[in-house]
Amino acid sequence: MLETGGKIGEHYNLGGIKAGDGLPNQWWRGETYTTPTWEYVKGKRVQTTATWRSYDSVYAFYKDQDQWLGSARYARVRAAKTAEEQAEALQLSGYATDPAYSNKLRQLINTYSLTKYDEIEGGGRTDDEGGAGTIRKASATGGSAGCANSSARRPAGRNRKLTNDPRAACMGRRGRASCRGSQADRHAARR
Repeated sequence: MLETGGKIGEHYNLGGIKAGDGLPNQWWRGETYTTPTWEYVKGKRVQTTATWRSYDSVYAFYKDQDQWLGSARYARVRAAKTAEEQAEALQLSGYATDPAYSNKLRQLINTYSLTKYDEIEGGGRTDDEGGAGTIRKASATGGSAGCANSSARRPAGRNRKLTNDPRAACMGRRGRASCRGSQADRHAARR
């Protein structure tokens, strides 16, 4: 919701990922688009234009996102233990220039009770080894919470609607489509 307004656009860029100086890879082929936007520069909100990554699918977006969230820059996001900590870590990692970004994420998490997607049937929560119990199928009502998947630390299979197709776009933690590519692939390999 924060990055996309709750809509999946023709470019499938659910996280508002700028093209930057990133090199094309198997998931992002280097295609871009430019739109007006705003940024905070020296504490002031300014209108500007930005060039964004364009993806072939939601799956391609999440696979590319897995790659850049795996970088050292986002280590504190992966280390965070709660949704609130992840929101703050994204802010501190320089993901967004809006000084209120992490607060906006936390507000969405709380407003839509999105942490309920962190729980598993049978009690408790999943752990880094995948946990025990049955993964609760997440509802598709939440839309996109927008941040670049602040739940980057999630273990494989967590908060996913389980199907025979690990690439299926499904809802996850923070209420956004979260087929997290390589994590979904690892879960499928365990089955």
